[in-house]
Amino acid sequence: MNHKFSIFLFFLKPLCAQESILITQNNDVIYQAGDCNKRYSPCSTFKIAISLMGYNEKILKNESLPEWHYTSSYNAPFAKWQQSHSPSLWIKNSCVWYSQIITQKIGMEKFQSYVDMFNYGNKNILGSKLKNGLTHCWLSNSLKISVKEQVDFLNKLIKNQLPVSLEAHHFTRNLLFIEQLSLNCELYGKTGLGLINNKEIGWFIGWMKNNQDIFIFAAVLENQKEKIPLSQKAKKLVKDKLRELIKL
Repeated sequence: MNHKFSIFLFFLKPLCAQESILITQNNDVIYQAGDCNKRYSPCSTFKIAISLMGYNEKILKNESLPEWHYTSSYNAPFAKWQQSHSPSLWIKNSCVWYSQIITQKIGMEKFQSYVDMFNYGNKNILGSKLKNGLTHCWLSNSLKISVKEQVDFLNKLIKNQLPVSLEAHHFTRNLLFIEQLSLNCELYGKTGLGLINNKEIGWFIGWMKNNQDIFIFAAVLENQKEKIPLSQKAKKLVKDKLRELIKL
């Protein structure tokens, strides 16, 4: 641990009842607020798990391949999804149809096996009567995971401890790079956004490398739908808290 940082452990009430956040530094909890054991739909944060599966199955080749072309049958609601996508653009645009191609190529039996081996939340990929679990279980549906479980999952990803190849770990981590915060400080992560019972769910999970220190985090917000997506508010919350704790 780099001792130039002063480490404080906070167990505080969240700013609002619908906010949960957990931050660790080198496996030690340095900030926790809200109910970090309550499970929510992972929404697009589940793309991290799908990426690991895809690379391990050799469906995904590297950060550029395969490039799959968009067709109108995908019914993508956003203009940015209505184009060809590579693995890197898939994560950047959080493109649902690209995820669904991967999971369909994996198949239900292997998909369930991966979720079980990852010990991913409640492991429920059954979906619903209206939405197939293989293509929709993570989208405000049957699969749920807590803030604490997200942090545990990311810790294994960083340490190459998930039951997939080293290559799958490596490429997945690379896809999650967001920005260089300073000379020796890198931010990695993934947002997620969903709507459940007329309430919006917003995630931001990932890690920050600062010299030799690794800070793993997960935050989820739940509230009425607002002009600014809760996933972006969760991202801002995490970055602000990291700056406060680490004096970036």
